[in-house]
Amino acid sequence: MNQINYFALQMKRTLYIYISLTLVIAYTSCINQFKVTHKKTTNMVVKEDQQISGDSSIIQLISPYKNKLDVLMNEVIGRTNTDLVKAMPLAGLGNMAADACLTGAQKHTSTPVDFAVLNSGGIRIPSINKGAITVGQIYELMPFDNQIVVVELKGADCELLFEWITKWKGAPVSKLNMKIDSGKYSAVFINGEPFDKNKTYRVATTDFIANGGDGATFFANGKTIATSYKLRDAIIAYIRTIGELTTNYNERITDNEKKRMD
Repeated sequence: MNQINYFALQMKRTLYIYISLTLVIAYTSCINQFKVTHKKTTNMVVKEDQQISGDSSIIQLISPYKNKLDVLMNEVIGRTNTDLVKAMPLAGLGNMAADACLTGAQKHTSTPVDFAVLNSGGIRIPSINKGAITVGQIYELMPFDNQIVVVELKGADCELLFEWITKWKGAPVSKLNMKIDSGKYSAVFINGEPFDKNKTYRVATTDFIANGGDGATFFANGKTIATSYKLRDAIIAYIRTIGELTTNYNERITDNEKKRMD
């Protein structure tokens, strides 16, 4: 289905919902109550390859807004000199987003941030291919309005975080390196320094994860600092600033078991 037909269909659905709600309100506000005594429905089968013609009046109505949206979404904000792929544990696409999360967190909090971690499920496209990167691609990558938060975690809770990453066989991270082997983690380094379980670390992530999303319940043990800054906006700003992505976003988490299988 092309974009015009899609927007037309969405507009029809919106108008249908509005009219339906209006009728419900009008109906329920009447003093006299009525009962439905008869109803008739009709089904229409739409084949997968069937073309649906758009409503010309709806197309004309949404056309100015669609044109403006297309201009915004097609804006080139940077480039990548390599394919960025969503994969575990070599999460090149996710690790780029984690770098943006860390950068955004540092700009919107008054205290330094030690490292960042995201969830692979939050990355909604499989890859960004080598070449230009548009605003629209980042909206596809991160369609949610998740906001960046910083959580202060004690060493013991960080160990639960590392176990969480191990369970998922990797995660998008920034300033964090670790190894996974046979379901256990080892060789954890934060910003180039060995992990110290007696320290408290400031971890940048999203409000979804900080609120226990994907089973990350250990974040509830820490102190959360909100930023009111969307991760999607942070990724766009990060790419604009960098211009051309040339960093090696892989090899932050290595899975020795996967390497043996390969």
